[in-house]
Amino acid sequence: GYSSSKHMTASGNLIHDKKTQDSRERISKRFWIALILRDILQETPLSHVEEKFGIARGLVQGIQDRASRHAGMLATFCSRTGWNDLEILIRQFQSRVLHGVLPEMLELMEIPRVKSYSARLLFRAGLRTPELLASADPSTVEDILSVAYKKSTPRKKKVLALHARRLVTEARRLLMS
Repeated sequence: GYSSSKHMTASGNLIHDKKTQDSRERISKRFWIALILRDILQETPLSHVEEKFGIARGLVQGIQDRASRHAGMLATFCSRTGWNDLEILIRQFQSRVLHGVLPEMLELMEIPRVKSYSARLLFRAGLRTPELLASADPSTVEDILSVAYKKSTPRKKKVLALHARRLVTEARRLLMS
């Protein structure tokens, strides 16, 4: 016999009831969210994630935020139960999801005002830690970050120079704390 959640159509095909369909939709949705998070963790630009999955930036950021908060709750649980090694792994994952970066970028992301794109540029240029950024000349940092600007106007150069000085200052503050 058939379970109560299925019945036969006149042509002999099995039809699943609403409960089974809802279960499949939930599983599909979780898989879809996992694919979005995978792209975020691989530093895929949000604009590409939006386009690939056909969703608005706010939805992508909401998924990112919820995953980060959930990881934070799980890390707190691990801490309270004495699972310290697992807590460390989950905290690292939480930070990666929150910032949308690969593991090697996490140290730079601790610096206030550093965003994932800037962190990647600094990392590629060899400024891979807060210590290295703190010891860098702001004009060097400005040159590294200028790659982000296709056309440089005097105003953009001024803003970029200020941003570079602030990043170096923030890295120094972080090291003093």
